[in-house]
Amino acid sequence: MCWEDIQIARKSRVTQGGGLLRNGIASVAIPASKYRIALLISTDNGATVNFGLNKDVSMKNGFVYSPQGGPMVLNFRDSGQLVNQTLWGLSTGADVQFSYVETSLECETYEEFKRLMGY
Repeated sequence: MCWEDIQIARKSRVTQGGGLLRNGIASVAIPASKYRIALLISTDNGATVNFGLNKDVSMKNGFVYSPQGGPMVLNFRDSGQLVNQTLWGLSTGADVQFSYVETSLECETYEEFKRLMGY
């Protein structure tokens, strides 16, 4: 573990949220956060849902989350700034409850965030 990892761990906080994804109706599932570095998403009943970056998300447009593979995990290292974006979602079957856990850095400024993230 390097010093930067220790700094990031000390500055991070974890929160959770969730909501209802409607069948075929796109809505904001997770609001944007410029300080978010990781996101874990799961659903309550094993239903498949679609996520995307705008209201045009559909069963054919966006990225599919199928819970049979476990929770969806997005992090800054592997997904880049996708983890910071607003995620729109919809269910492809019945309405679905979903939950998410996010890790964010508590930074005084965006410049501090960029320094901790190495860019």
